[in-house]
Amino acid sequence: MAPPLEAGADRAWRGLALSVTALAHAAALGGNLLDGDRLLLVRNPRLHSFSGLAAMLSEGRVLLRGAGLQVRDHAPLGAFGSWLSWEWFRAAPLVQHALGPALLLALVASLFSLLRASKVPAAVAAVASLALSLHPCAADLSAPLAGRDALLALALSLLAARRSLRAPPLAGVAWSASAALAAGLCAPGYGLFGLLPASLVRPRAHRRIALAAASLSALASLAITRGDGALLPGIAALGGGGTASLLAWIPSPSPFAAATTRSVASAAWILPLLLSALSASLSTRASEPEDASLLRAGAAALLASTLASGLSGAALVTGGGASLGLHLGLVLSALGLLRALGPTTARLARPWMLVGFALPAALTAHRVRGWTDEVAVLRAIARRDPSDPEASLARARLELRQHRLSAAAPWCLRYALSQPDTGRADGCLGAVASARGDHRAAVTLLRRWASGLDDRRALRAASLELSSAIPDPRFGQAFREATGYSLPQPRPGESP
Repeated sequence: MAPPLEAGADRAWRGLALSVTALAHAAALGGNLLDGDRLLLVRNPRLHSFSGLAAMLSEGRVLLRGAGLQVRDHAPLGAFGSWLSWEWFRAAPLVQHALGPALLLALVASLFSLLRASKVPAAVAAVASLALSLHPCAADLSAPLAGRDALLALALSLLAARRSLRAPPLAGVAWSASAALAAGLCAPGYGLFGLLPASLVRPRAHRRIALAAASLSALASLAITRGDGALLPGIAALGGGGTASLLAWIPSPSPFAAATTRSVASAAWILPLLLSALSASLSTRASEPEDASLLRAGAAALLASTLASGLSGAALVTGGGASLGLHLGLVLSALGLLRALGPTTARLARPWMLVGFALPAALTAHRVRGWTDEVAVLRAIARRDPSDPEASLARARLELRQHRLSAAAPWCLRYALSQPDTGRADGCLGAVASARGDHRAAVTLLRRWASGLDDRRALRAASLELSSAIPDPRFGQAFREATGYSLPQPRPGESP
């Protein structure tokens, strides 16, 4: 049991880390549900009944991630979490957006606890926790609804790592295998983060058993969650996923909606593997067992993040998920290296050095705010991959917001031809038909488009986007005939 003075310092430093993290990510609470969030949550009928939950658990769930890509996975824990969030909180934007920062706070608390159990001073543990949470790649998970599965998987892995650090050898093996299975069932490919608690098991003989058990559990979870397709993807998929992880880690103020990275050499994924090999080799020279444990844990997180991004596929997991795991590995490795250099480095630390987190905190808060701005998200999607249909729809919507219906029409048509069953571009095409005087086609297209929207609020926002680009009475008549409602007018200060 820690002395009262030491316990008080722990609470103070942990509270500081959690408070600064909450402030940096608080901007996510002020946003409404964006179109991608509604596609994931509100317009997903399987979330709205017990029979839908059973269908998701047996047949898999259809995901429309932050980049808008429609894919299917079979992650039962992730599906159950999404179902619970809808059953408990429905479409309340404040509560739905609060779940991501809450999971990030749990991740920070788990890291702090793990570092304190590794005999890292409370101040250093708080700095390391802030270094993890005050990074734009953390915003890519805390702000969009699609990032919650990855945050839960990482938090479970760190919690298991804390338990396995001081647990008996066989208990450490059990924690590692359980963490790999649970994390992998939360998000496809994240079972590999079970290597993190396995790397902390002692002695070495049992550590090897824990690594083998975690690897088998990760493969089992991957076999369950992969759904259609091969269990192990090719080198190209690994390269693309690893590159996406690296790009999402690079600090930038705009939302990282990109999931494919064809413009970058896929060989870039080798860098995390080189870093993990370096950390593993240096861990054998560490002067203290705690240093070696931190270096091994950092190497495991680096390796897991690279492979998880590739194994999951760029379309299955938001890029920031594996990037946050990559960042976790860098934080643990750097901390282990600093401790291995000797106690002199710890004496160099001063409280005023915490001011250095002002810039990362501001950049993180700006990126979180970017995820609440639909224009910023549309721009990120449009830049992501020109060949992706969602990029075409994003470009069309951006043109509509600039009141350029003629410029939006080709992009709408391109999306409709590539995704004929969705009807998401029918509103734009209906506006084009109305402008050309084809009233019947406009009504048909607008009726199909409106039927895909979940409520009056979503219909109002989408119709304002269209009406701003076509101020034509004929469009208002077609809209009223198709939906039964009059075309809404923008309120003072409201823009589409």
